[in-house]
Amino acid sequence: QAGDEFWFTIPDVVPGSYQVRVIYYADSAPSMSMLYEGSVITSDIDFASATGTFEEWTEMDYKDCGRIEVLETGDVTLHFQLADVIVLNLALDMVELRP
Repeated sequence: QAGDEFWFTIPDVVPGSYQVRVIYYADSAPSMSMLYEGSVITSDIDFASATGTFEEWTEMDYKDCGRIEVLETGDVTLHFQLADVIVLNLALDMVELRP
């Protein structure tokens, strides 16, 4: 439902600039916003159009969700909020921070 949200924490991240990549499977195609430290990094991330696919994983896609700046070593918590009203299935497999 609209307004649904979740948090994902990555421990012990060193300072730097990172692209957030989500590897996922979706029956339907929700849109989400990603927040970091209380600020919207990217809004209306459309999971219907994947950034890329994998040759070896026919049902998994990946989406680049925006770039964050980590200023101090520590845990990084990403906050995702659903924008769509109906979501049939979205399974997040992995979240990567790519320098």
